[in-house]
Amino acid sequence: MCRKQEIESHFDAFFLGKISAAKMSAALAELPAPGTLVGVLSSEPTGLVVIANFGTEHVQGAEPSPGLRLKVTLSVNGSGLIDGLKFAPVLATSWSQIDQTLAALAPSVSFLAARVTNGSCQTIHQLASSTPRPLASEFKLFVLGALAHQIAAGHVTWDQELTVEGQLKSSVIP
Repeated sequence: MCRKQEIESHFDAFFLGKISAAKMSAALAELPAPGTLVGVLSSEPTGLVVIANFGTEHVQGAEPSPGLRLKVTLSVNGSGLIDGLKFAPVLATSWSQIDQTLAALAPSVSFLAARVTNGSCQTIHQLASSTPRPLASEFKLFVLGALAHQIAAGHVTWDQELTVEGQLKSSVIP
């Protein structure tokens, strides 16, 4: 863990008022080692955005272990002290990464990415898409789709307040 004095010498007092040096040290200690720079997304005098792997091991002749890939955003004040630091997961950039991410969410996951053109649905990528699953809140997509059609037809607008009247509500079966 980083010493309190070391953290305080690099971070702005206002920033440390939001998160203590002890909490900052503990959070940084949770990142798996080693940390390696993947690439710089932007670099300015008061800010830096990079992609970094944490816990990735590179062994000669072998695929690197996946580790933890994060987008790190850092900003500094006029004195050069860190006044902003954010770690965010890097979004998947391939179908296999999306499949792995979805599989990690739950034991049974389905996914379908499709392109709809002229009323025809063409599969782009799928993961167990034909397996029946509970609908949960997916019905809201149909409601939004119907609303989009009404807006396109000029019957309503996005900022128009709508009231669901009694005769339009679904009946509840006891």
